[in-house]
Amino acid sequence: DYIDPAFAPEPFNDFYRQSLYHGYIALTSRRLEFLRQRYADMNPDLRLLAAKVLEQENEIVAKFHAVFAKRIGSWRTRYHGRLHLGHLLVTAGDVVIFDFEGDPHQHLSERRIKRCPLRDVASMLISFGYAAQAVLRQILAAEGSDASLRNTLRSWGRFWYSHVTASFVRGYWNTAAGARYLPLSQADQQTLFDSYLLERALMDVRADIEDKPELSGMPLRIILHLLDAESERKIGE
Repeated sequence: DYIDPAFAPEPFNDFYRQSLYHGYIALTSRRLEFLRQRYADMNPDLRLLAAKVLEQENEIVAKFHAVFAKRIGSWRTRYHGRLHLGHLLVTAGDVVIFDFEGDPHQHLSERRIKRCPLRDVASMLISFGYAAQAVLRQILAAEGSDASLRNTLRSWGRFWYSHVTASFVRGYWNTAAGARYLPLSQADQQTLFDSYLLERALMDVRADIEDKPELSGMPLRIILHLLDAESERKIGE
């Protein structure tokens, strides 16, 4: 059967891994420079998170290097490119995904690059985080923002997020089991998945600070969580 080359799967080969890694390093450099430029204008809570991210540039690079350091068995395909809760319609017990134009912040030629579909999974997990944060902010705005209430809501928000994302990932992994793009080993799956989560968070740093500053702490916390989950949980306590 004929397959349009624009949609034909391509191997996740050494050349692509090298290109992916260098792209990650360039993205890291741009976003950290952006944080330095905006640092003085941030509110104290956001400045605290930004400072901790800036301190861990080497750790971010090391996290990305894991993709380059080892061959990962996977395939690249066309994928959604900006999957989040706002691109889902739930009706009659089914879910419809729409708006496949990709990330509007990227050039069209970059959106056409084939990638592992796990990148969409990472994007969806971050969307769950934004949903939780938006609700918590609404409650705090209505009830007050004293430290005790803020810490209680943060704990419940983490509880909800951890269970929702675990359920989503478990369902996805069960459905995608055996797919060519899914790495065979759990370690390789985690390495690739972590790199996509970290990439998505770095990409969101600039857009959030410029367009929705009330949610701009979310990608910074994701970055810190991927580097050291326990330390990130203690920030702001």
